[in-house]
Amino acid sequence: MLHSRIDFNEDIATNVRLFNPFGPNMFYMSLKDRHTAELLEIINKLSSQQDIKDKLNAIGQIVHGTKGKENQKNSIVDGEMYPIRTEFLEENDKQILIDVITNLTLTYGQIVTSHAKDDLALRDDSAAIEKLKKEENEYVAEIQGLWYVKMKAGDFHILHEHSTSGATFSGAIYLDVPELPWPQGNINWIPPGGENTMYNGTWQLSPKSGDIIMWPAWLLHTVYPFKSDKERIMISFNSILLTQKGEKYNAL
Repeated sequence: MLHSRIDFNEDIATNVRLFNPFGPNMFYMSLKDRHTAELLEIINKLSSQQDIKDKLNAIGQIVHGTKGKENQKNSIVDGEMYPIRTEFLEENDKQILIDVITNLTLTYGQIVTSHAKDDLALRDDSAAIEKLKKEENEYVAEIQGLWYVKMKAGDFHILHEHSTSGATFSGAIYLDVPELPWPQGNINWIPPGGENTMYNGTWQLSPKSGDIIMWPAWLLHTVYPFKSDKERIMISFNSILLTQKGEKYNAL
């Protein structure tokens, strides 16, 4: 597995890196405890307001596709999964969430672009390299979907991907994760082609509180169930990058 450590503001996160377990670039950082606690407070505040959750239920499903309603209802059984709608947030909470997700998206996109400039396939294409250099600091991040998940014992996520929403990036911010025996609660990614490639056939992570990880939205992933009397709380999101001209960045 290839790793590239990234210089980043250590007041926000540590261990920031781009890594490549099976082809597509993925992005990881460990959020500082105070920022993790801040986001957790926002989610717990939202989760405690049943009137808001009733309104969110009326808006519609998070999980779509064939048997989307059944998949959502029967995989998150005792926990809860709701979209995060900014109109139901206090102004400060709204700004914190928007800032975190847009900055993550911009950072990931800029890092991927900086690596793309060194791609041997582009070494004779000076116009493409100059275009990347010009655009990498001019991207605009747009959040396409944002939701929180509180998983309880026995809850899980079926194998799925997010690109059908039009997203370029998908991400997970883990806020409160109980210690679990391997592989309970692990998130697993499966690239196209399975094991008949030069890469790992799957890659999985046992997440910890404060972990942030992002990946191409088309990448299949699933989450195993677990056994614990504690909740597993996280924020998930989809996002895209746009150029100043409104063109979608899609180099993953």
